[in-house]
Amino acid sequence: MTADIDPNATGGQLRTQLENTLSENRTMRDELLGLKAEKIIATKGYSGTLKPEDLKGVALDQLEAKADELHTARLSDLTNLATERFTAQGYQGQELERMVTEFVQGKPTTHPDAAATNRARATGAAVGTPPPIVNPDGLSARQKMLEGLKAQGNKRK
Repeated sequence: MTADIDPNATGGQLRTQLENTLSENRTMRDELLGLKAEKIIATKGYSGTLKPEDLKGVALDQLEAKADELHTARLSDLTNLATERFTAQGYQGQELERMVTEFVQGKPTTHPDAAATNRARATGAAVGTPPPIVNPDGLSARQKMLEGLKAQGNKRK
């Protein structure tokens, strides 16, 4: 590093060089912290509760402990929220526990009407687009365009 310092440099030049070096060091440290945070989140399976930005500004040696702390706090908040929500919907006992566990783990909750909803969704997808309300065979070209615009929701005439 001392080879980069010009012995004839003025104080202002040395100050600028110092500030540039410090800025570069901060940038490199932030990049290292981001990569380390991504690695910790990926290896511990915290991707559902943490993002690398959540650990910004944490010291490198405290990164893992802070990730554990934040994950535990957010998991607790998520569990409390799910418990309140499912309790308000009328779930109790083991069914409530099962619903909360599935929600927190990111699994789809097996609601009693889920099968009916899936059947309705599949049927709706199979039907396709409905036929036009107005038969276009008896219309002029202008009327066909206007009906097409109405079908698209465009209100221009």
